[in-house]
Order: sequence, then C-alpha cells, then structure tokens
Amino acid sequence: MRKLSDLAATSRADIEQEIDTLTRALEQLRKRAGHDSHEGFSRLRDRAGRLLHDSLDGWEDTYGELSRTSRELSRAASERVRERPVTSVAIGLGVVALIGWLVSRR
Repeated sequence: MRKLSDLAATSRADIEQEIDTLTRALEQLRKRAGHDSHEGFSRLRDRAGRLLHDSLDGWEDTYGELSRTSRELSRAASERVRERPVTSVAIGLGVVALIGWLVSRR
C-alpha cells in the first residue's frame, strides 16, 4: 500500500510537470501569435502600398487628361478672341462688372 506522503510527492511532481508543459505551450503560442501578427501586418502594408501605387497611376492619367483638355480649351478660347475681338472684350467687361456687383453687395 502507498503512503499518503508518496501520493503527495507524486501529485506534486505531476502538477509541476503539468505546469512546465503548459508554460512551454503558452510560450509556443505567444511566438506563433507574434509571427502571425507580423505576417498580417506585412500583408496589410503591402496591400496599402499597392493601393497607393494604383491611385497614383490613376492620378497621373487624370492629370494628363485635365492638362490636355485645358490646353485644348485655351487654344479654342484664343481662336475665338482672334475671330471676334470686340465680342470677347464685351464679354470680359460683363464678367468683371458681374463680379464687381456681387462683391459690392456684401
């Protein structure tokens, strides 16, 4: 028959072994969680970089189109002024008068 003190010693050793096993398992879990979060952060950073690159590419296209359109409008306005200088001056004076009237109302 086993003595009560033997059972206590065995139980204590079992408990200590179980605590060590749990400590190792928690340490592995912590390392894995840190690694997984680092990978997740890297994926997020890469995705943000791709989105920024794509948006900049879109901006360059839009800027090019706006630049082209403004040059075309400028040429068209210059042609109209050369074709009808008196009308162009009258329109310019009308715009200045309208702006002056709107500003003086305040």
